[in-house]
Amino acid sequence: MELPVGIYSLKVLGGWKVITNNFSLILREVNGETIIKPKETFWRIQFFAFGKRAKKIASVDIMEGLNWSIEKMKKTESN
Repeated sequence: MELPVGIYSLKVLGGWKVITNNFSLILREVNGETIIKPKETFWRIQFFAFGKRAKKIASVDIMEGLNWSIEKMKKTESN
């Protein structure tokens, strides 16, 4: 996906009842070596998105407008 420069929020629908367990992801530049790890949100704010309860779990700062792929990772002690 192509993302312009900016700060983006990662939100999970379901509100406080959602348990994210070991979910994490990274953005990897398509045809490149740049990897961005989203910064976890300390205060997981609950609000409404798309007419449903949601909570913000992370944010990501895109410094260059490039094509990115999303990769799911299993969160471990070292991540």
